[in-house]
Amino acid sequence: MIPGIVMIRGDVRVKIKDVWTSFEYQPLRTYEISDWDAMVNEIEEWISEDVVRKAVAFANGWTVILDPEIVMPDDVRLCGQIAATLKTDVATVIHSEDSVSGFFVFDPDLRRGYKMSRGKVDTNEGTPLPVEVSMNLERLGERDLLAFLASFGVDFETLRNFGPFQVWELDESMPATNIEVEESRPHVPAASARPTIAKPWWKF
Repeated sequence: MIPGIVMIRGDVRVKIKDVWTSFEYQPLRTYEISDWDAMVNEIEEWISEDVVRKAVAFANGWTVILDPEIVMPDDVRLCGQIAATLKTDVATVIHSEDSVSGFFVFDPDLRRGYKMSRGKVDTNEGTPLPVEVSMNLERLGERDLLAFLASFGVDFETLRNFGPFQVWELDESMPATNIEVEESRPHVPAASARPTIAKPWWKF
């Protein structure tokens, strides 16, 4: 499981640059990768202190943003702003095995929010969702968050089949502007360009 996930109802990929700029990212370039594992390697690769990568897919009626940094899904204000601007629902998941787990739903106001930090409940707002009956909120783990995603029609285990995936390279150090973004496709990651990294717990 990817540590950070933002799901926006509907296909908003043509507006994804507006989403990046709302989070004060400057899009630098975008390209497509068809293979799930190659995409995951790409977005987890460290580039620099200022440049990061995130991936976008469309699955079962939702635009899914994969954010290994857990920056976007943890920003309640901006996620609510995206839901209001696009006039749609937004659901997010955060899961860092050693510190934070949670989920939020906006429509566009915060309908439900639950977050644990280091074993203690940090946020518990809104009306519980039906799926929570099957979730262990006291020890919110990967299985619970996968159930949360599935309740919205996104089975994370089959998400790998919804390629090609858009990979976006983003600069988080400067104000977002409407500059032209370099686009290239398809992209074949150069395996020799990076060191071998042990497979993280959340990768298939």
